[in-house]
Amino acid sequence: MQQTSTISNSIPFQSTEISPEFVEWLTNEKDDAIRHQRRIFKATLMIAAAIVLFLLKEQSEWVAGLLNLDAYAAG
Repeated sequence: MQQTSTISNSIPFQSTEISPEFVEWLTNEKDDAIRHQRRIFKATLMIAAAIVLFLLKEQSEWVAGLLNLDAYAAG
C-alpha cells in the first residue's frame, strides 16, 4: 500500500495533464500489441504442428523408435 503511494508520488505529471487523445492512442497501441502477440503465438504453434506432421510422415520409423512403438508393429 505504501509502495503504491510512493510510486504514484514519483510520477512527474498528474493524470489530468494527459490528453484524452493520448490515452485513446495508448489503449489502441496496447490492443494492437496484444493482437500481434497472439498472431505470433498462433504462427509458432502452426510451425510446430507442421514440423511434427513432417516428422511423422517422413521419419515414421524414427518416430516409432523414439516412442518405442516398433514393438507394437512387430507383434
